[in-house]
Formats: sequence, C-alpha cells, structure tokens
Amino acid sequence: MITPGNHDTYDNFSLLGYRFPMPLYNQTKNHYFSFDVGLVHFVGIDHDFYLMADIEAQTLMFNWVENDLAAANAPENRTLRPWIIVFTHRPVYCSYNSPEDRPSGRCYNFYTRYGIWEDLLKKYGVDLYLAGHMHAYER
Repeated sequence: MITPGNHDTYDNFSLLGYRFPMPLYNQTKNHYFSFDVGLVHFVGIDHDFYLMADIEAQTLMFNWVENDLAAANAPENRTLRPWIIVFTHRPVYCSYNSPEDRPSGRCYNFYTRYGIWEDLLKKYGVDLYLAGHMHAYER
C-alpha cells in the first residue's frame, strides 16, 4: 500500500493513481484511505494533496480522516483491532536538516503546515505514525 508524496504531484497525481489505485480510489484518488489487516487499522493520508487542495477538499479530507479514526478508536473496534497506524509521506515535524535545507527551513516549518494532524493523532490514540521524505532516520 502506498501514499503519494511530493514526487507524485505531476499531472495532478494521475500517474500514481493509474499505476497504484488504493482503497476508495474512485472517491479519494489515493489521497486518503484506510484498511484493516489482522489486529491493525491502517490509515494513509497525503499531506502534499492537502496543502495543494482548496478549502473544500481540505475540509472533506480532514473530516473523513477524523471520522475514520474516531470509528477505529471506538471501544468495540479497539477490541477487534487494538493498533492504529497512520502512514504518509511527510513527517509532522523533524529535526534533520541537510545543509541545502537550512536556508529554506524546509524541515523546521513542517509543524506549522502539518501540526493540525498531530492533534488528531493524539485525540484518537494513534499508536504509530510512519513518514518518509527526509531521507534520514528519526524516531
């Protein structure tokens, strides 16, 4: 299962969707979806799309993710699937900046753009958040 990142924005993410349609593709075009495997509820979200989208699409995406996490965190669902894992391309925050990143502050301003998601992850007890983009290991 994949989630789009900054290198997938070409032609409005269409090439990625053509090659890798994820669950709910006809509704969300790979920008957000969820699925269950064993004891885990997975949620994939696309931060790059969220930043590029208009307010209506942002609201729709955020509300969908919140409703999905609320349902996954309900006691009867937590008994069935006690783990919630969210995965995306960009981290909410990070500490690594390569020398070429420092002038732009690309790493350090992630929180101002993606902090809204951290509140949601905490509110619904997300157990693990996986992200890439930085080409460095952090935890």
